Amino acid sequence: MLVIITPNPALDRTMVFEGLQLGAVHRTAEVLVAAGGKGLNVARVARTLSIPALVCAPLGGSTGDQVAQLAAAEQIVGQWYRHRSGETRTCVLLVDRRADDATALNEAGPTLSAADWAGFAASVQTAADKAQLCVVAGSLPAGVEAAALGTLLQDLAAAAKPVIVDTSAAALEAALATRPFGVKVNGSELSAALGMPVETVAEARAQSVRCGRAGLRLRP
Repeated sequence: MLVIITPNPALDRTMVFEGLQLGAVHRTAEVLVAAGGKGLNVARVARTLSIPALVCAPLGGSTGDQVAQLAAAEQIVGQWYRHRSGETRTCVLLVDRRADDATALNEAGPTLSAADWAGFAASVQTAADKAQLCVVAGSLPAGVEAAALGTLLQDLAAAAKPVIVDTSAAALEAALATRPFGVKVNGSELSAALGMPVETVAEARAQSVRCGRAGLRLRP
């Protein structure tokens, strides 16, 4: 089974317009509401490929309840940790069909307490008992230090669970320090993590080799 760890889930609202102009009043042509976050997208791909998957995410308030309901409606199986640190965030995507572009408005989300993160991490460990592979996808909630993610990854490694990480900034650096099974990064994320520009596939491959010699399995 694939266990998908989604530290900072969201309720996604996609609003579709025909010609969007800031400062004007618009009526949307269409609204799509879905359980959001990178991990939920990974779960959708796993479902398409008929791979058994379980999403682990911290949810809060009535918005969190809605995320769980929407995920269930898509037949996405979740092990939800209910926290008391506030409402799960809502992210709004404004799509302009006429301009063929989109604008994302992402809330930061609730600030998780140390107790809530510890409870969520314990929930992940329980779910991972039956996992053949774990994926960590997305950003960390406010209030959670990158080192906390590193500790969770170390605990999964101690349980012999391979982990693939898709995150950025300090969280990515903390993940790399634990030598995960694999990482998924784009050019800007890799450049920031290495402290140098990486602009081509060849440069990414060369840096992967360098990281491998240093004990990191960084895969372009």
